[in-house]
Amino acid sequence: MAIPLGAPISRTWGADEVANPTRNSALEMREILGSQCSGVGLEFGAGSSPFPLALNAYPVYLDIKSSAQLHQTLYPGQSGANLVHSAFDMAIEKLQDWPENSLDFVVACHVIEHTYNPLGVLLGAYKALRRGGRLVLTVPDKERTFDRERQITSFEHVTADFRRRSKSRDLEHYYDYGKNVLALDHAASVQYAKEGCASGADIHYHVWDFVSFGEMIDKAEELIGFKWSEKKGIPTLPDDGAGNNIEFYYSLVK
Repeated sequence: MAIPLGAPISRTWGADEVANPTRNSALEMREILGSQCSGVGLEFGAGSSPFPLALNAYPVYLDIKSSAQLHQTLYPGQSGANLVHSAFDMAIEKLQDWPENSLDFVVACHVIEHTYNPLGVLLGAYKALRRGGRLVLTVPDKERTFDRERQITSFEHVTADFRRRSKSRDLEHYYDYGKNVLALDHAASVQYAKEGCASGADIHYHVWDFVSFGEMIDKAEELIGFKWSEKKGIPTLPDDGAGNNIEFYYSLVK
């Protein structure tokens, strides 16, 4: 299996650097986490910024949109020439249907906040990974993004989303986004919620900071009944004044 053209390769990092990251930059943090992935795995939502992985890691790229759709809906600053080719379109929530114990790693960079069922994602990844397999997540810190005015998503909320998806909760997501990100008034936020929910517009359904996300991971184990053998969380890097350090990191081993 060949490494896809354009996929970045992580440098080799020593055990001490992996155990105690130097926290110099977001790229370095991604490299350190990616260097721990090997074998065959999945990366969701890579777009034009695939994760830097070890030389012996062979990712299959998946996205909720097809490659053709991704080319038609480029984000500002993206180039179609840099988009990785998605093997097929699949939402990360569908990991629960993936063959069990079949993957060595799953990477999702700035993806889980876009999902309506984050607990389902954690469960699906756990089931799909082999023993010793690794789930790598990078998550935007609400305090460093346009989500800063929104309330942290409660565990009760994501539990309800896990047990049964509700149209009324979807409306809440869109209303919250309209009011606290787009700064719309009440009436306009209601209208935005109706239209966004009907069209499935892509937003951050849920928002966390480093602590609340870690609490969700811990509580998910108790609720769903599985246990990661290793959990490593790395907080958001210090603000560099240029808006580069907006994410925190989790590496979970089955």
